[in-house]
Amino acid sequence: MSSCSEGWMQYLDHCYLLRTTPTSWDNAILQCQSLGSYLVEIETKEEDEWIRKIGALEIPSVNGIWTGGTVFGNEHSFIWNNSKKELNYTNWEENEPNNYGGNEDCLVIIVPDGNWYDEICDKQYQFVCEKKHPF
Repeated sequence: MSSCSEGWMQYLDHCYLLRTTPTSWDNAILQCQSLGSYLVEIETKEEDEWIRKIGALEIPSVNGIWTGGTVFGNEHSFIWNNSKKELNYTNWEENEPNNYGGNEDCLVIIVPDGNWYDEICDKQYQFVCEKKHPF
């Protein structure tokens, strides 16, 4: 079995890259695409916990990690940006998503508690890129 590219970390059948320079959600999408990947799409509690742990371990000062979650339609329901799938697993903080101010359209994981929040997409957070493992 081959390993992930240098700097990438393997979890099950995917490779992940934690980017430590905070940026907007849109810029994070572009940076991941330039690496042949996409902004992380969290499908299970175990994957969610793993992402939170790598964020906290790799960057002790990390306060949030952008995911690929974004609003779809006018009902303020979320989908994954790359796959266009609805979020089957979620870990929303109580009373989230709340669309506070009417423009919180992107999903961020707040570290270290790991809860999910809807957030203004122009805010600056670290992010995780994901791609299928090249078996």
